[in-house]
Amino acid sequence: MDQGEIADAVADYALRTAWWIVDSFGPRPPASEGERRAQEFLRGELEPVTDGPVAIESFSVAAKAFFAVPPVTGLLVAGAIAGWWVSPWLALAMSSAAMLILVGEVGRYRQLIDPVFPKGTSYNVLGRQRPSGKIARRLVLNAHPDAAYEWRWHYLLPRIFPLIIYYGFATITIPFFVDVVAVALDFAGALGPRSRVAMGLVQLVFAPGALIGITFTSFRRVSPGANDNLSGALVVVGLAKHLRAGGRRLESTELVYLITGSEEAGLRGAKAFTRRHAGDFDDVPTVVVTLDTIRDLAHLHVYDRDRNGTVRHDPAACRWLRDAGRRRGRDIGYASVHLGSTDAAAFTLAGMSAAALCAMDPHPADYYHNRRDHPDNMSRECLRETTAILLEAIDRYDRHGLGAVEE
Repeated sequence: MDQGEIADAVADYALRTAWWIVDSFGPRPPASEGERRAQEFLRGELEPVTDGPVAIESFSVAAKAFFAVPPVTGLLVAGAIAGWWVSPWLALAMSSAAMLILVGEVGRYRQLIDPVFPKGTSYNVLGRQRPSGKIARRLVLNAHPDAAYEWRWHYLLPRIFPLIIYYGFATITIPFFVDVVAVALDFAGALGPRSRVAMGLVQLVFAPGALIGITFTSFRRVSPGANDNLSGALVVVGLAKHLRAGGRRLESTELVYLITGSEEAGLRGAKAFTRRHAGDFDDVPTVVVTLDTIRDLAHLHVYDRDRNGTVRHDPAACRWLRDAGRRRGRDIGYASVHLGSTDAAAFTLAGMSAAALCAMDPHPADYYHNRRDHPDNMSRECLRETTAILLEAIDRYDRHGLGAVEE
């Protein structure tokens, strides 16, 4: 099989298998029965086409904690707005807690509120294909198969959803700063009755935002997660299957297929993997490529910045991926995850060379984290072109590593 035939076969496999997983295994939120069954299925798909046993590694996760950030912060802000009329100090205590959770959980992906949520078990799947010769370098292809709980307001109001997000951030930050100023004035004895009423009325402007936060996540409905991110997971597994079926074995590069669980819970699977395997991949140069949401071809980019734009991926790895796109006749360019993150951020923060390859309208797309993310909304063209670029990148990496990149 040549590269074009493999790309066609992988795209068809991804489309066909996404339907199978969605129809057969049910909802796949982090640490759910559906996620576990999907991971076991993907492990079974990798077993016949990889060398040695395919590992399935369990880890503990507070599966709903990350999804609960909007409701928790919404409740805290609502309490701060109501508490304002009792005491500015009480309001500041509650708005400070909301601000801390926003910065820690959303900004830094720290597990601040996990301890108060029930724990479940999620899984990472790891398979390898050895080269024909000595292992001189390693390429890890990564994606996640779990799906997100539905973002209610994105499903209901997709056109104005970005405005809802901005209003939500303002709902947390502006009352916090008002409370800081009020407490400072109160401490100085300069907070008069008129000032207090005026500041309270300003905060009431954000009461609807608190209600939006409280109702933001629907824990009763889970996105089918076809594009985000069965598309990436099935390209990874499809490549393993069809490279082996096509008789392709690299000369000096070990291919590692890593399917991480609970990405939607805040990169928990990738973080668990880097903790468990710290130093295990230092024997030869290793690059991680994370695939996430392979759907919108016009937005197929190499993501050189991640986790709200605060994490910079390996420039050499990003150039190598972009060069592979150019060799395929497509300038895929660089982009940043301005709000949110991919698993690649966890690998970069752990000291590994990593980059992300994603194809989603950053508006965001109307299917993002809601019931519209169904297999009938997938793009064969995008799956095929992404696979073809990956094949070109794999071939160049096997021959030259991250060198010999044309700018």
